[in-house]
Amino acid sequence: MSTDAPGEAVSALARRLELGQFERRVHRRPGLPGMVFCCVLLIVTANFLTNGPYNALTITGMTLALLGVATWVYVWFRRTRGGLYVFTGGFVDAAGRRLVGVRWADVVSISTEETSYAVNSLPAGTTLHYTLKLRRPPRPETVDWTLNTTYADVDHLAGLISRRAGVPIKAVSPPGH
Repeated sequence: MSTDAPGEAVSALARRLELGQFERRVHRRPGLPGMVFCCVLLIVTANFLTNGPYNALTITGMTLALLGVATWVYVWFRRTRGGLYVFTGGFVDAAGRRLVGVRWADVVSISTEETSYAVNSLPAGTTLHYTLKLRRPPRPETVDWTLNTTYADVDHLAGLISRRAGVPIKAVSPPGH
């Protein structure tokens, strides 16, 4: 059995929503800011272990830093074990214990927005966000759901959802453009 095959909970939700055959899994990636923050905490803790001072405040701070790193690592493993499972009739997103199943017919619209980041007026990075408006029967209102760069190849994923749902991707320009 492939490691990309959906788990029992994902398969059960797909059967209940009648999503059809499993096609592929889109993996999640760990967030870079969280990883950098954990590395900084580990470096500071190692510095205090090496150079001191040893008092109650320092020991408490180091303990909290290590607990923070351990929590992030646990969440990272839980999130990256999930992903977005694409089926012939829709998809299921699994993040930890949260499962969201969507039929292609329930995708109302897709919009994209690009956010650019700068440090001292120098470009530091860009993030893409795709917002899906989803119909959630039997309720008449729609729900917004965001695909961001935590998914591997988010551009390809949004294009796939757009093609399968028959909905074009609309670009949203940020304020000031």
